[in-house]
Amino acid sequence: MEREFGKLHFIPLNLYHTLGDLLDELQEFEKSKSLRMLIRDEIAKHGVGHPYYIHSNLNVVKSHIELGEWMDAQLLQEEQ
Repeated sequence: MEREFGKLHFIPLNLYHTLGDLLDELQEFEKSKSLRMLIRDEIAKHGVGHPYYIHSNLNVVKSHIELGEWMDAQLLQEEQ
């Protein structure tokens, strides 16, 4: 999908989001966090005006919370 549509098209982004949720369900929180941070960083390169920027930030916050990283989650949430 990424090859056909590009990294930042909504279809690959939604698939990555689903994969992150699946990793959470499998309690693979570190892998989920890594994936979500990678996506967020890629989106951030294109600016905060990207439609998925806030969504990707919230996914990283969710990963921090799952790992008990409360301060990191709070700081990231306050940046928004």
